[in-house]
Amino acid sequence: MRLLVVGGSGFLGGEVCRRGAAAGWSVVGTCHCGRVAVPGVGTRRLDVTDRDAVRRLVAEVRPDVVVGTAYRADDWTVTADGAAHVAYAAAEVGARLVHLSSDALHGGRPEPYGDDEPPSPIHVYGAAETAG
Repeated sequence: MRLLVVGGSGFLGGEVCRRGAAAGWSVVGTCHCGRVAVPGVGTRRLDVTDRDAVRRLVAEVRPDVVVGTAYRADDWTVTADGAAHVAYAAAEVGARLVHLSSDALHGGRPEPYGDDEPPSPIHVYGAAETAG
């Protein structure tokens, strides 16, 4: 299994990389700057706002699965447009896409939200997550 983790240098992405590597998969994690600090995981720099760069990287890595964890709370182009670029590139190579989002999709209440409930964001970050 070949796994590409977009946002692999982040907290969640790093954990996905660790688990993929522990399962014996070939794992490549992306970062905007720096590196993915997980033994056995390849690191590639990627700006998810650059659609062509995303397409080139995904075409080069040829993953079976792409896990999208990249976000920037104050940047619509990273959180929403970047997610769209990753989804498009994954579809182009026939990779399965797993897009992860936070609970910012919803406005907040004490009871858990169902998987089928429509998003109800109350701030820009939540709206960007919804768009992604």
